[in-house]
Amino acid sequence: MTADRPNESEPLVPPTVPPTEPPSGSSPWPGRILVAAAIAAVVIGGVVVRQVIFAPDPYEQALQDATEPLMESADFEARYGTVSEDEAQSIGVELGANAIGHLSDADLQEYFAITLQIMEALEPETCARVLAGSVESEAIMVAARQLDVDTFTHYVEVLMAGARSELAGEAPPEAPTEAELQGSFVALADQLGQDRALEVFTIAGDPASHPAEEACEATLELLNAILEVPEADRQGLLRFMAAEASAG
Repeated sequence: MTADRPNESEPLVPPTVPPTEPPSGSSPWPGRILVAAAIAAVVIGGVVVRQVIFAPDPYEQALQDATEPLMESADFEARYGTVSEDEAQSIGVELGANAIGHLSDADLQEYFAITLQIMEALEPETCARVLAGSVESEAIMVAARQLDVDTFTHYVEVLMAGARSELAGEAPPEAPTEAELQGSFVALADQLGQDRALEVFTIAGDPASHPAEEACEATLELLNAILEVPEADRQGLLRFMAAEASAG
């Protein structure tokens, strides 16, 4: 299952970075955060119809313990009913992307920080496919198992909290507008370095037009930089990215 392509738009170039003619359909956000949506989909959608026959290992147990209450909830039943194996992935993409937008500020930062660890454990070719919107379930779960069990469990629990909020119809935290983030874009460009910033935005905005290793490196560099800017800028950028995931 491949996540839907986002709407095409001009890249958001920080005002201190000289604008250039962007590639068609580019955006500085990695596939409009299809990275996050794809990984969330694996964790949520990949276990919608999971049946553990043998005693699960600690990672399987963490998935089972966190997801079963969600799948058995009245809110999930009301929206999706009985889910077939064929439907699981598409439901996971939808629910996973929407869950991100419902995370608290603290959970949102932790989600992206752990997502970055998972992405860093992927081979460049797999990373590039994820950037293109492909839900690489097996590879992502292998990468996620490189986390310690406590971190993995917390990651799943964070996603489940967002999913429960979304299914209950709760309003997500309000995201800043692009205009409100102009100062944060400047801070992000400063974090990357002015010369490197334009290159990173260009590559991460159109990863399919670049070699896999280069596309993955630029995207991870962008996410790292977002997590390193001052807190007010970081929270605004992450919230904007989460809203983009839900809108995609």
